[in-house]
Amino acid sequence: QHMTYEERIADVEGFVEQAKPSFSRRAMSALAEKTGRKHKLYGITNADLEVFLYLHKKCYTNGVIPNVTIHMMWEDYKQYKEEFAYIQHSQFYIALKKLNLHNIISVENGVDGRYTIKLT
Repeated sequence: QHMTYEERIADVEGFVEQAKPSFSRRAMSALAEKTGRKHKLYGITNADLEVFLYLHKKCYTNGVIPNVTIHMMWEDYKQYKEEFAYIQHSQFYIALKKLNLHNIISVENGVDGRYTIKLT
């Protein structure tokens, strides 16, 4: 397990090593094989930030967005950004999956294919 120079300097009492993701690179490549495209699971993209800020704008004060479909949210995002929506729908969906994967949001299945999204 190779650590960069910066990681070694910052590694106080093994903190960096403990903070490493719990899933393996093999699982990540298997995930990429299933989806057919490789997406960065660790890097932050503009789409990730856009979606995160949008969710903060749309959630209730308790951090919950109830009873929505992903498509409804995409359509609402486009309306919210008007002509300035520069991310594509695939980037929107991928950003939601990444935020969920890293436990920044939780997505709970509801009735009729609708979801409840909670900011954690």
